[in-house]
Amino acid sequence: MVTDEDLPISSLLLDVKNPRHREVASQEEAIRALLGHQPIKLYNLAVHIIENGLSPIDGLVVLRQGTEYTVLEGNRRVAALKLLLKPAICPLPRYRNLFTELAKRASLPTVLRVKVVDSREEAMPWLEVRHGGELDGAGTVRWSTGQRTRAFAAAGTQEYKALAVLDWVFEKAEAGANETLFQLAENIFDSKITTFGRLVGDPEFRAYCGFDLVGHDMHLTQSDSAVLVRLNQVLLDLAGDLTVSALKLKDQRKEYVRTLAERLGESVDSPSTDDTAASEDPKSSTDRSDEEAAKEGSTAGDSAGAGSGSNEADSAGGGKAGDGSDDDGGATATAEGDEETSPKQKPDSKRTERERARSKKLFYALRLRNCGPRTRDILREAQKLDADTFRNSAAALTRMVIEFVVSQAIVDCGWTPPPRDELRQKVQTCITYLDPSGKDKRYKDIRNQVGAPDSIIGGSTLNAFLHNPNYFPTAVELRSIADKYVDFLKELDSAIGQAKT
Repeated sequence: MVTDEDLPISSLLLDVKNPRHREVASQEEAIRALLGHQPIKLYNLAVHIIENGLSPIDGLVVLRQGTEYTVLEGNRRVAALKLLLKPAICPLPRYRNLFTELAKRASLPTVLRVKVVDSREEAMPWLEVRHGGELDGAGTVRWSTGQRTRAFAAAGTQEYKALAVLDWVFEKAEAGANETLFQLAENIFDSKITTFGRLVGDPEFRAYCGFDLVGHDMHLTQSDSAVLVRLNQVLLDLAGDLTVSALKLKDQRKEYVRTLAERLGESVDSPSTDDTAASEDPKSSTDRSDEEAAKEGSTAGDSAGAGSGSNEADSAGGGKAGDGSDDDGGATATAEGDEETSPKQKPDSKRTERERARSKKLFYALRLRNCGPRTRDILREAQKLDADTFRNSAAALTRMVIEFVVSQAIVDCGWTPPPRDELRQKVQTCITYLDPSGKDKRYKDIRNQVGAPDSIIGGSTLNAFLHNPNYFPTAVELRSIADKYVDFLKELDSAIGQAKT
């Protein structure tokens, strides 16, 4: 029988037989196992508890054995609280200090309301429902990408605008009993809402399609049927081989609108670029000029399928994605071989040409002074290679640069290696040591996406460069990946140099 009891946190024992890790012999080992090779995750949970309190949705379940109470559900939450209440038990010095500082930010509970069971078997049905997957609907049904967007997208963002348009399409499809259109829109809603957001965020695209947005409301400038015909074709293209790489730049989106009009037997007559919705979000990056986006060095972490090159999955965090910028890495130095500019050109023209030349280089402005000689040679070759012409070679070199640097950093810096010799886990290990607080914005995209199976900058994509004969990398993808990793690799090279001194 399940009963409710209030128990002191100090009396709760972590489960030494927790399925999250191998069976251990003591509470100290249980703490270490829960911290694992990504202690940042347990630290982030502690931060969330400090800022929001314990979740009222998820209860704690404990097993009563005589006078002892072992946690069966909620081990990570209890471990986080134990580390906050007594940071000295943390086996990692760096995180011991972080938990100590974090505990100063709020008063912590010392007693928890828990559900008490008398046997593991009694708790098993509830644990299976909680952790066993969807179980045909009996278990926890996770939100899809589109559903996360609906819950968390901020007004004015690309995803918010895409959602507004798709909701309008859903409404029209239901009213017209058009099941095919509804299913098509639902597919894009769950798999390519970020890519669709790039288009919807572009005022020229909206002008051609015949609508504008004010908040979440569609304001049509042409008939429902005309707008639906164009959007239907766009959704079909996205369900096919139209990827984020083909829509990253403003010129690419403009060319897509032109070809879309041709296929539909229409013409684009200099559509208005007046953007009503942009006034709600003056920082909306899709509506900025490409030059402004290049100055900020933004290369949004949109994802493209590593297997086919045509599928996309938004990042699990449901955050803002898709800034519409060029593929510059944001570096400001000028490399040898940049295009010369005429003395008669204006300063803005000179800057634009330098940025264009820079955007063609892989790992622009990256110098590895402390890595091994072969790693430095591979980097130089990658930087000299024309990715537009030799994209497969450039892909292999890109993967090698990243792999060699993270591998050397783990060895030379004496960091605990990951349990498996995988690039994804090695990158995650390095980020954990470089940024234990998890707050450095330079690593945000890599941290969030390196483990995502469909992320353009993730481990799966980098693996596909060498092992998937059906994956064809594009130059745009390669530059975006290289740009995202530049700061990360610089810091690793610096850490290697410090370790050698």
